[in-house]
Amino acid sequence: MTWLRTGAAGAVVVYMSSVATAAIVEVHVGDYYFTPQFADVQIGDTVRWIRDEGNHDVTSGEYCGDDSGLFYSPLTESNPVFEWTVPNGYDGDVISYTCSVGNHCVAADQFGALLVNVEAHYLSTNGFAFEPSDITVNAGDAVFWIHGGGSHTVTSGIGCVPDGRFHQSLDNFHPLPFYVVPSDEPSGVIDYYCTPHCGSGMLGTISVTGAAPTGACCFMNFMCDEDMTEEECGEKWDPDYTWYEGMNCDEADCLAIGACCLPDGSGGFVCQEIVQEDCKANPDGQWMGWVSCDEVNCNVAPTGACCFMNFMCDEDMTEEECGEKWDPDYTWYEGMNCDEADCLAIGACCLPDGSGGFVCQEIVQEDCKANPDGQWMGWVSCDEVTCDQGCIGDLDGDGTIGVDDLLQLLGVYGVACGDCPEDLDGSGVVDIDDLLQLLSVYGTDC
Repeated sequence: MTWLRTGAAGAVVVYMSSVATAAIVEVHVGDYYFTPQFADVQIGDTVRWIRDEGNHDVTSGEYCGDDSGLFYSPLTESNPVFEWTVPNGYDGDVISYTCSVGNHCVAADQFGALLVNVEAHYLSTNGFAFEPSDITVNAGDAVFWIHGGGSHTVTSGIGCVPDGRFHQSLDNFHPLPFYVVPSDEPSGVIDYYCTPHCGSGMLGTISVTGAAPTGACCFMNFMCDEDMTEEECGEKWDPDYTWYEGMNCDEADCLAIGACCLPDGSGGFVCQEIVQEDCKANPDGQWMGWVSCDEVNCNVAPTGACCFMNFMCDEDMTEEECGEKWDPDYTWYEGMNCDEADCLAIGACCLPDGSGGFVCQEIVQEDCKANPDGQWMGWVSCDEVTCDQGCIGDLDGDGTIGVDDLLQLLGVYGVACGDCPEDLDGSGVVDIDDLLQLLSVYGTDC
C-alpha cells in the first residue's frame, strides 16, 4: 500500500506499507491433544479447530480453569468444527487456550497457544532445574515454560528477590506460563528463578538481543518508509536515502528538495537545491525536478507547459521540444505547469444553423454538450468534420456511443481499410486518431 501526504512547504510525501493476505490455520483436536500445539498466525487469519475424536472444547485462557472470554466452543460429534478470526490488537502477542472438559487440561496437559506474529522459545522443568537454564532471544520474542512435573514458579529477579517483571505459577493447573519480551527491550540479561526452589539452585537467565532502533527512511528525496532500521533503509534504498532514528514520517518531514535554476545576476542562471515551493515562489525560478544540481544545466532554453491535441499536457518542456513532439497541434506556455496553462478541451461541435442544417464551431466540449441539439465531434478542428454526416462514433447505430462501439473499433484497430465505418477520420487506417475521436464522444447520445 502506498499513500500520500503534504509535508512542509507543500512537499508531497509517499508512505509505503504492505498488506498481508489472511490465511486459514487448521488445528486438529483429539484425545488429548491440539495439533499443532503452538500455531503461528497473523492478524486477520482464521483458526479452524477440527475434531478428530472424543468430546472436547476450545476455551481461551492462560491456565486450566481460566476463561478469558475471547472465544469458546465445544467440539463434539454434532459440532466438529470451530472457527475464530484473529482480531486487531494482538500483533506480537500470545493467545493461550485449553480444553476445559473434565480434567483434560490438568491431568492430560491438553492446552495450546496461538503465536500472533511472534517468535517462540520453549523451556521445561526437570526436577529442580529449568531446561535449558540459559536461552538467548530477540526483543519481541515469547518464552514459554512447559510444566514437566512438580509445583514451581517462574519469577523474575536476582538472588531470589523478585523485581516485579513477571511472576507466574508453573504446575498442573498452570502448565504453560509465558513471557513476551518487550519489542523495545535493550540488549541485556533477564534473571529469573523458582520461588520455592531458588535455594536449591532452580535459576535461569534470558539473554536478550535488543532490537536495532527504528525510524523514518526518506528516499528519492520525497518518499518515506516508517519503522525501518538504518540497515534496512540502506539495504533497500542505498545510496539515495536518509534515515532518522526514532522518528515517524511526519516527524522526519522528508522534504521534496530538488534543483532550481535562479538568476545569477549577470543574465544567466545558477542552480540551487531547495524546496520546490520556494523555487516556484521566485518569479524567475525554474524548477528542474527532484534531482541534484549535478544533473541539470541551468543555462538552457526555458521550459513550460506543452498543450497538445487541445486537451492533453506535458510539463517542463522547451518550446522546441514541444514543437518537435506535437507539431502542428500544440501550444506552449513558458514557465507554466499544466495547472497554470489550463489546456482547455476545445474541439469541433455541430450546432443548428437555423435553416434545418448544422454548422461547425470550435468550442469547449462542455458548452457543446450543454446545447441539447449540439453534436460533439471530438478534439479536432472544423476542417476535419462534416456536420451533416450523422452521428460520428455510433458504429452500431443504436443512438448511443458506448462500449459496443468502442469494442467494434478496437476489433479492427490497426487495419487498413477503404471505407470501413471504424475509420472515423477517413485516413484509410483505423488508428489512434480514430480511437481518440470515439473516446471524445464516448457516452453521448445522438
